[in-house]
Amino acid sequence: MANPSRADWVLFVVLTIMWGSAFELIGRGLKELPPEAVVAGRLIVATLLLFTIMRLRGERLPPLKDRYDWGVFLAMGLAGSVIPFLAISHAEQTVSPSLAALFMAATPIIIAAGAQVFFHDEKLNAWSGLGIAIGFGGMIFLAGPETLRELVSGEVSAQALLLLAVTGYATSTLIARAFSPHVSPLAFTTGFVGVAALVSLIPLLWADWSMAQLGWESALAVVALGVFPSALAQVGYVHLVRKAGANFLALTNYTIPIWAGLLGWFMGDRVALSSWIAFAVILTGVWLARTGQARARKRLQSPSRTVPSE
Repeated sequence: MANPSRADWVLFVVLTIMWGSAFELIGRGLKELPPEAVVAGRLIVATLLLFTIMRLRGERLPPLKDRYDWGVFLAMGLAGSVIPFLAISHAEQTVSPSLAALFMAATPIIIAAGAQVFFHDEKLNAWSGLGIAIGFGGMIFLAGPETLRELVSGEVSAQALLLLAVTGYATSTLIARAFSPHVSPLAFTTGFVGVAALVSLIPLLWADWSMAQLGWESALAVVALGVFPSALAQVGYVHLVRKAGANFLALTNYTIPIWAGLLGWFMGDRVALSSWIAFAVILTGVWLARTGQARARKRLQSPSRTVPSE
């Protein structure tokens, strides 16, 4: 597992932007469509785009008889796409985006715990553990007292859905790190997104279509969700997990709210001083966590000391 290059950090920022835009796009899609339709639509768009690009590049999916690869595709599709997409889409009908972001901030903690158990080259040390804790503390500070009150008194079922989504995202990242098939990131992504698209058709049978209508806003939102967070971002996600590790990729859950705040600021929204302080705390946590990960890998890569023979 190599330390991230400058290109990896650029990709990290691009993923932050694409994933950070997903919550707004989901909200726009839900104005006219049921959650099940938004999920199925974005996954179908993503599958069509990924498959087209894959074939243009001359790549192929593994044969269907390869049970290992397709088993990984199924696990990734369920844990990383269908379950969290449906859970977040339903939860966003009753919870605030701030509370959803706070739940997403727990993802690095779950991934760090799993990596500590399963991956010898992603062990936590004092620096990385402190960085993750500070980053999460910054997220709590950014959320503010109103969001914390919502956490205490809000709808339990919606929060349970958010927790399910967080667990799914963390599980899929650990799966991608541990069981990634021996195919390119593009073919891997096409495989598990395609399986997710097929599975997402089943919930359409019990979706509430009574108030559904497909206008330009919802249609464009679903297409944008499919092209960016569900297709292109997923290819970059697989690349980063394979090259830089699960813990590095998980830090995007801390930078996504910063992007959302900066986007609002660029569009003329007022960003409170407390938010800027929270941004600084979060970035400090990301820097400390990354420093700790780099030191741990350097220690693993250094030659072991040998005792000179007499």
